[in-house]
Amino acid sequence: MLALFASFRRIEVEQTEGKKERSKTMELRDVIKDRYSCRGFTTEQITEEELSSILEAGRLAPSAINRQPWRFLVLEGDDLDRVDECTRCRYGAQTAILVCFD
Repeated sequence: MLALFASFRRIEVEQTEGKKERSKTMELRDVIKDRYSCRGFTTEQITEEELSSILEAGRLAPSAINRQPWRFLVLEGDDLDRVDECTRCRYGAQTAILVCFD
């Protein structure tokens, strides 16, 4: 699991690999420059704790005047068939989060 804690100039990256935890500080521009898109997913279902952590990070994201004009819909199981009708970008993920914007 990867967690990012950002400040204006530096970003703290904590990564948990099994029982090993490591933390390092990086320049924000390096994190942005070195980013990548992952399109390879396992068929393993994420835990409720992991899902809650992801949704909490989205909820805490900054917005203009703190309006937070988004809604998150968690799609799993049969609901994913509807996602596949709309886009080919699910890449086999077992859970999809649909972000709606008002």
